[in-house]
Amino acid sequence: MFTLNNFLKIRQYLLLSFILVNLISITFANHTVGHNSGGGTGGLVNIQRAMGTLCVSAQGLIVLVTILLAVLSAIVYSLGQVLGAETRARATVWATAMFTGALIGILIYIVVPVVIALMLTGNSDTSWVRECCRAEPTLKCTTLGK
Repeated sequence: MFTLNNFLKIRQYLLLSFILVNLISITFANHTVGHNSGGGTGGLVNIQRAMGTLCVSAQGLIVLVTILLAVLSAIVYSLGQVLGAETRARATVWATAMFTGALIGILIYIVVPVVIALMLTGNSDTSWVRECCRAEPTLKCTTLGK
């Protein structure tokens, strides 16, 4: 049976697996021959497409988790108010932790595209975020850092 304790034991492995799969996709993008349009090499174009897809995936996942945490924190807090004093105190702590996680998720949602743009272009210009943080970035994405 799946319990919270079982999840807590494997959560670090799940996170490591998620990061490893994303890094492997970037590595494969570097070594496969891609479309050589836009003035860049095939590997560069594929890496920027992979980073754009990673940016979209991260933003989508963060939004989903943030909304889920905010809703769950409200539910836990309201259920805690109906129960006894000890449970109310625990529920308040859990709800506060969940809501803090949602706020951190919003912060990550704002910062991740800028960090990826900084890694690819060398500056944190928001033009990369507008044009290249999508699954199929424009061809101009390969030359934004030049």
